[in-house]
Amino acid sequence: DIAILKIDAKGLPVLRIGDSDALVNGQFIIVLGNPWGLERSVSSGLVSALRSKGSMKLIQMTAPVSPGSSGGPVFNEYGEVIGVTTLASIFFAQNLNFAIPINYLDELITKK
Repeated sequence: DIAILKIDAKGLPVLRIGDSDALVNGQFIIVLGNPWGLERSVSSGLVSALRSKGSMKLIQMTAPVSPGSSGGPVFNEYGEVIGVTTLASIFFAQNLNFAIPINYLDELITKK
């Protein structure tokens, strides 16, 4: 769900990057996506838990993430990107959605 594009351009708008290591359970989040082709959809929720399995880290959240929205940004209350949505509604459960923490992706984003 992630593509890193490098282009030679100046003055483009950017999103501020937050610190996903500073997240706490119960923190408010906002998710942007395009579920089922419904462009520019916004949902909100809470950080349910911070999960890890080996070196893989995930943010578990209550914000709805429908098919087609994976790869979208997850924002904290300051408008900073703290994650990228993935694994929407696994196990056919409600409000059980996940995002990859932005700090986990930092090396990919800043790599020259």
